[in-house]
Amino acid sequence: MRHRKQAKPEPSRNQAGTQAETGSTEGHTMFEYEIQQTRSAELIRRADQARLAREAVRARRDARRDVRSDVRDGAAGAESHTPRFRRHRFARAA
Repeated sequence: MRHRKQAKPEPSRNQAGTQAETGSTEGHTMFEYEIQQTRSAELIRRADQARLAREAVRARRDARRDVRSDVRDGAAGAESHTPRFRRHRFARAA
């Protein structure tokens, strides 16, 4: 088998010299600015989603508290509780 001289692969865009290595800022700053803007927009979207999720959790919690306080105050027409306890009196045997 003969050995063939292998050509060196050309560097891809990501492997090409960086801005500091080449000394050129042409074309890089606009691309980097767009990436920064995209990241910023994504972080803002994530923060909005997290805020909405917290508000939804808080609203559900407040609704549960209102229902419990209404039941406790006797505002609910029918009794929702039975005379049974939530937990058993004794722990289960192992």
